[in-house]
Amino acid sequence: MNFVEKNFSKLGKAVAYQTDKPNSEILDKIDNPHQDVDYLITFSCPEFTSICPVTSQPDFAHIVIDYIPQSYILESKSLKLYLHSFRNHGAFHEDCTIKIAKEKDIPTAVDPKKENFLSYKGVSLFKPNLKELKEGLNIDFDFNKDAPEFINAVKSLEDILQNNISLITLSENGVFIKNATAQHFLPAHIRNISDVSGAGDTVISVACLCLLAEMPIEDIAAISNIAGGMVCEYSGVVSIKKESLLNEIHELLGE
Repeated sequence: MNFVEKNFSKLGKAVAYQTDKPNSEILDKIDNPHQDVDYLITFSCPEFTSICPVTSQPDFAHIVIDYIPQSYILESKSLKLYLHSFRNHGAFHEDCTIKIAKEKDIPTAVDPKKENFLSYKGVSLFKPNLKELKEGLNIDFDFNKDAPEFINAVKSLEDILQNNISLITLSENGVFIKNATAQHFLPAHIRNISDVSGAGDTVISVACLCLLAEMPIEDIAAISNIAGGMVCEYSGVVSIKKESLLNEIHELLGE
């Protein structure tokens, strides 16, 4: 098959590279021989390594890359070399992950927990809930009595992370979303709540899809808010069907 690019330069050859200076220019691509078919490619790197900038000890992580190719396929040896070039690079894994994405203009979204809450600098979308926001910034306030303090907390978060979009879930109070030019409070929709398990995972998943579709931030929040509420009507961790979500969007948003 004659689908290899002329500048294909890594496979079957000895390649000199540094393990402390990651550079995505080492990546090679192959023409996609089946551009008429949508199919998923998965790369799994179970022993990704970088150096902890605090202890100087190696840190290990498991990185999984899923993508649907368009014109090109990522050549796997060049990807191995690129990921291996982080081996002696001093940085936290959160920083490495964002760096990998930003070098290729891939949007990044984080649903943080208390540990390493402020490690995701430069992320595209950051989605804590209200409790996580307070814990992560080590502050306390009554949201229902002091909304300005909440806005100040979000601004403090953005000053630290320099993230593009903040999406805060507020339980029965709905959601809040903000970027550099606009901010929106969206109320929760009245529902019969059975179980809130999986609501946050649903919100971040749907928000990612909306982000990739380059939707306005108010639409990202509105659709994610609906999706998160839908799963709360069922016991256990459940998924939602696209058709059901579209029906609720039409019903609740009139779109």
